[in-house]
Amino acid sequence: MPKKVQKSLHKLSPSIRGNVIRGMAYANFASDDLKSALDNYHNALEIFHVSTFGQAHCHRGLGDTYIKLGRFAEAEDEFNHAMRLYVEARKERSLGVGLVMIGKARLSFAQGNLEEAQAKLSEVIKLLDSRNLNEPYEQAQAYEVMGHTLVAAQKSSSALGNYQLALQYYKRSGCNRPARRIEKIIANLPKQ
Repeated sequence: MPKKVQKSLHKLSPSIRGNVIRGMAYANFASDDLKSALDNYHNALEIFHVSTFGQAHCHRGLGDTYIKLGRFAEAEDEFNHAMRLYVEARKERSLGVGLVMIGKARLSFAQGNLEEAQAKLSEVIKLLDSRNLNEPYEQAQAYEVMGHTLVAAQKSSSALGNYQLALQYYKRSGCNRPARRIEKIIANLPKQ
């Protein structure tokens, strides 16, 4: 990180600084700069040493990053740590918990445990569909991962319904790029 940016960050309060660095970690993750993502999540964790909620977000991000790196045991540890911290912060029914559950489903999928992934995704979809947690973008993610899981389990007709729901929720969130990605997936689904 450039020294000028570091200097500017130090003027911010710890919670804002931690969230900025965590945001940078997410941007690194999204652009596949996984080493920088790990570094920034660890830097944010140091800043969040007094914020249980902030730490939970970082551990969740580390879990997602470790999946991309194929380090599944570490991903599982990070997700479990994040879940404990969300419970400790009394956020048992929160978006953060939903994202940990999506991460755990992705982990099961990456390990080839398709039935386990489906069960976890069914659970998270119920959580994200609940009245107090109306989160269309995250709902779209859950339905998309469910679609991938069903395709891998050779259930393309069931996958289609999940992809259509993902598309609907991405559009509702105003997320055009993911919506176009899902449209391409739907067009290329094997016919059963």
